[in-house]
Amino acid sequence: MSERSVQLVGGSTYIVSLPKDWAQRHKIGARSKVLVVETPSGSLVISPVLKKPRKIEIDVKDDPELAFKLLTAAYLNGYDHIVITSEEKLSEQTRLAVRKCVRRLMGLEVVRENSTSIEVELAAEPKVVSIENGLKRMSSLVITTLQLGLSPKPSLSVDTLNEMDEDADRLNLMYSRRLRQALVEPAELAKLGLDTAHAFDTLTVFKFLERCVDHSVAAVKIWLNSNHTKTEAERLSQTISSTSEILKHAVDSFISKDAELATNVSKRRVELRNIVFSMLDSQSVYTSETLLMYHLGRIADYAADIAELVLDEGYGFIK
Repeated sequence: MSERSVQLVGGSTYIVSLPKDWAQRHKIGARSKVLVVETPSGSLVISPVLKKPRKIEIDVKDDPELAFKLLTAAYLNGYDHIVITSEEKLSEQTRLAVRKCVRRLMGLEVVRENSTSIEVELAAEPKVVSIENGLKRMSSLVITTLQLGLSPKPSLSVDTLNEMDEDADRLNLMYSRRLRQALVEPAELAKLGLDTAHAFDTLTVFKFLERCVDHSVAAVKIWLNSNHTKTEAERLSQTISSTSEILKHAVDSFISKDAELATNVSKRRVELRNIVFSMLDSQSVYTSETLLMYHLGRIADYAADIAELVLDEGYGFIK
């Protein structure tokens, strides 16, 4: 880091020189273009214009699980051209794992393959709706799953639950890719209208919501496989309503940066957890209902974690 003097040219143009080492490293010369971005904090960030798509080659050693994980990691880290390779012939299991992974990563397509490699490219950068709408969409998946699946007459099948779970995975990965790019590329961060700290917290919230979907799907599957009574359904109804409301308020508090609403979420979560633990303590053997209550309690925990991020950022008392 270095201090540089501002020069005034022609009475209206302000000029600051670029560090020579930086300019040479990024091949910046006369007539080169750079991006100049003002961040929400008021700082100006200068970065080179990125022209080439990012490419990476990954040796997966013909391991299906490794192929799945490394392809996902490459996507999240902003690579546009990913080559899956192996010294040995790629097995059918590894090829299936790659295709399964590509289906959950928006924008990716298999473009070429041979006996020892599969090439995957980003055909088009997925159109990302606003961060606010993405957060609301993720939370609505949780709430809809609970309300339609945990009722006296559930209207969700296992197939539909699996599709909703996959939708949440795709949304989380798509937004995670965009937010990760924003954390290392100032121009992307400015486009989203976020500072670095809030971008990191937003990335965390998407992950929390994806886990909430997992818990809601698990809860409904338990409910579908149990011989529940009308009394159990009625007893569960209030807990479902409270859990849904707590999660909605948590996401709303994060979007609106409302510390008062976030504080209320934390209080509501304690009340709900007391109900859940009271029920668990009253039974010597875990039943399907107690396992279901555990999943609802975990959703409330994640909601409280989201609210805590709002409070940690100091909204409401730090100016």
